[in-house]
Amino acid sequence: MSDDEFSGSASVDSQLLELQNDYIAGLRGRITPLMNAWQKCVNSDYAADSLQEVYRSVHAIAGTSSMLNVSPVDVFSNKAQVLIHGLMNTDDRDSALFIELDKTLKTLELAVLSGEVKAPPINLNG
Repeated sequence: MSDDEFSGSASVDSQLLELQNDYIAGLRGRITPLMNAWQKCVNSDYAADSLQEVYRSVHAIAGTSSMLNVSPVDVFSNKAQVLIHGLMNTDDRDSALFIELDKTLKTLELAVLSGEVKAPPINLNG
């Protein structure tokens, strides 16, 4: 690897690290609207439009956290997406999926609020 390639790689690594850190710093601001949407969904007896709003919020978190390797946010938000998909495809309002989704979202919130969020370096070379 030449000096220029090494310098460019270090620059990209530092930019990715900065993106990860900025994203983690802003997670509290992303989790609050998600949890507010979830509470609205619960209060509406899981109305389809409210559930869709929860999905949009969690989808944004899942996509970015997965791309930036932000853990455990990526795991819990992706799990929540799968659960919401299941709920959107059923008319069963007493479904155990709602209980599991509630637990998953609360675990996600706790991880973010407690600062248990990590972002291992992203390796673009392998």
